[in-house]
Amino acid sequence: EQSNACLTMSIEPALMNIPFQNSNGAGEVETLEEFLLEIGQYEGNDISQMSFEGWTFTDIDFDDPQVELQWHSFNWAGSVFYGCTFPCPDDEMRSRGARVVKQMDWLPFKVFRSFMYTQDELEALDAKIYKFYMTDNTLNAKLAQQIHDHFMQDSLFDYLEGKSVVSIMGGHQLKRTSPAYRDVALMAHRLAKGGFLVASGGGPGAMEACNLGAYMFEKSEEELDEAIALMAANQDPNVEFEYQDRQGPSAVIAKHGKPTFQPSLAIPTYKYGHEPTNMFGTWVCKFFSNAIREDGLLDISNAGIIYTPGSAGTRQEIFQAACGNHYAPDGKEKPTIFYDTEFWNKNSIPEVLRSVSQGRPFAKWIIESDDVQEIVQKLVQFRDENNLPILNPKRLQSKFWIRKEVLDKEEDNIETYICDAEQRTERRKARDKRANLRQSVQITDIADMQAPVVE
Repeated sequence: EQSNACLTMSIEPALMNIPFQNSNGAGEVETLEEFLLEIGQYEGNDISQMSFEGWTFTDIDFDDPQVELQWHSFNWAGSVFYGCTFPCPDDEMRSRGARVVKQMDWLPFKVFRSFMYTQDELEALDAKIYKFYMTDNTLNAKLAQQIHDHFMQDSLFDYLEGKSVVSIMGGHQLKRTSPAYRDVALMAHRLAKGGFLVASGGGPGAMEACNLGAYMFEKSEEELDEAIALMAANQDPNVEFEYQDRQGPSAVIAKHGKPTFQPSLAIPTYKYGHEPTNMFGTWVCKFFSNAIREDGLLDISNAGIIYTPGSAGTRQEIFQAACGNHYAPDGKEKPTIFYDTEFWNKNSIPEVLRSVSQGRPFAKWIIESDDVQEIVQKLVQFRDENNLPILNPKRLQSKFWIRKEVLDKEEDNIETYICDAEQRTERRKARDKRANLRQSVQITDIADMQAPVVE
């Protein structure tokens, strides 16, 4: 489409800025498949010579025929296992020098996680977890929440590697029938089509509109309008507040399918657990700590933040992000965009930001606009000026949790982020330091972790 033509510009690989690079570092293993790829380099050699000292394994079931025969040959001294199961007793692993930390089975959630929540997992557990959050104030419960949030944050950064992220902030009271809801959804839709990962606070209102737009990124704008109308037509008449309605979103999901790989990220919190997480985020990074959640959401927005009308929470986010922008080194500032200029100027917030940003690099990126396409173009301009990558949809379907480099750390791996479908679906498997073989990573279902990918 002509309005989105500028969004397909490519960036020279040598100049590209790789966001969140090396988050999923060497020795950090989160699936059995990844472990098999790591040990594959020693094929034909004495496997006992492979040292796992300093390696960390999270939430993996090793009780599997693929590793059972070799298990007793591995040198586990100095390795750490969080929430894993083995083809041998835990004490045997400890006697061989491994540190084993088990899942806390008394909790309604996994403390040690490799991945963020999917919609299906959250739907099954959300009410139980929220009840736990509201009723268990013991020291052990609070410690478990902190550990959970640490691993949740780690899984988030693994997912973010190589992505340009725009977050859309705003109030939970924005109605689905309002013109602003449609504008927010349209912004997210065009940004997602243009190669951005779009994130929200994961709740209702403007946050739902954001995730809906990104969820629909493969559809037309007309189909997006139809989805919004479908929600309104199917809203449960018995709910007191719109955010309690699940019938409307369920009608959209029934028509278009559950989120599987769409560039739609939701980051909610159990602090506001009475508001259900919206149903349109592919991954849901749900924290117990709202402080970690809010700071994290702002921090990951490396390509800019759009503020739609909101109350105290949204205004807190504005000034929290402004503080980071104020002290950011030149080139590290992020766009601050105010949508609905009449609303924001009544509050004088853009004026306050401009007064404190004088002489600072981020002053030029304080923008007010009610034009959806102008907002999108400004963010594309920022991305291009800062050499941030354009996210190819094919990469969203790749196994992001597998480390890009298996052995050869010296070879540049920038091609992973080039907008080429074939290169984006490949992962290197090193045989030794002199020769690399490539293994095509096919898209598969990941039971209990990721919904099936829609062909």
